[in-house]
Amino acid sequence: MPAWISSQIKMSELRDASLTGDGTSILRNGRLGMVDRFTIYVSNLLPTGAITGLAAGEWVIYAGTQHALTLASQINNVETMRSEMTFGNILRGLQVYGSKVLDGTALAQAIVTPG
Repeated sequence: MPAWISSQIKMSELRDASLTGDGTSILRNGRLGMVDRFTIYVSNLLPTGAITGLAAGEWVIYAGTQHALTLASQINNVETMRSEMTFGNILRGLQVYGSKVLDGTALAQAIVTPG
């Protein structure tokens, strides 16, 4: 969810740690935690505005389960080389990754506006 929604949640009664089931309050650790079995994440990379086909002031929020998506990652190449800055060796590698939607019915999208 966008940062403006997280600030509204932090000002609501959910800031009390006993309501969210977390050990510490979201005001102290900055993590929104779980609300009704949903883990809430904040991102400033969500689509917004007319560029993405939305009206001005509209934001998109996504929700889903872990059964909807998959992610694969592997390190293909690793090499050791001499460092140009120090008297040591450095290690560099090539990591490739990809993701795919497995079950689109396990995903949800909402368009929200402040107010």
